[in-house]
Amino acid sequence: MGVYVKGKRWYIDYYLQDGRRKREVVGHVDKVTMSIAEKALKARGGEIVQGKFNLETTKKPFLFHKLLDNYIEYARSNYRACIRVEGMREIFLEHFGGKNLSQINPWHIEKYKSDRKALGRKPSTINRELTILRRMFNLAIQWKMVTANPVKGVKFYKVSNGRPRIFSNEDFQRLYDVAYPNLKPILITAV
Repeated sequence: MGVYVKGKRWYIDYYLQDGRRKREVVGHVDKVTMSIAEKALKARGGEIVQGKFNLETTKKPFLFHKLLDNYIEYARSNYRACIRVEGMREIFLEHFGGKNLSQINPWHIEKYKSDRKALGRKPSTINRELTILRRMFNLAIQWKMVTANPVKGVKFYKVSNGRPRIFSNEDFQRLYDVAYPNLKPILITAV
């Protein structure tokens, strides 16, 4: 563990509980003194010992638009219907454009749902959009951009799949005529 200057910045160097080495910028040489850097190192060491240290807070944040660009590139090479994803680009940027991925939480996703519904979008359309968002965040977890998926805690709208089909007598007779003999008693019972 130590404090050093590299370029024009103060760095602290320490080891995590699992043995991994971590280097972190404390500040610019003009604004931070060596004593402040040493205090930052002691504070970080105390957090590690107490188990309060969160490695995610020291990582460089990824912006949503970077994930969106990566996902569109991924969709072009892996999905036949990537046009839908490309069409959603502006809508997603309007809602999540300036945010870091770690800032987006289930509340933001719920707000997105309600905003889209207020614009008159059907629940099935919103569900498809949420499916795209969920897939994006699952890939972001794989790509080590975030550790959690904010869409995971959000309930999708319930959508009925249309009217139930009612067989006419002629439809039933045609089905009954071509059915296997062991299924005919089940069909008669269903009618």
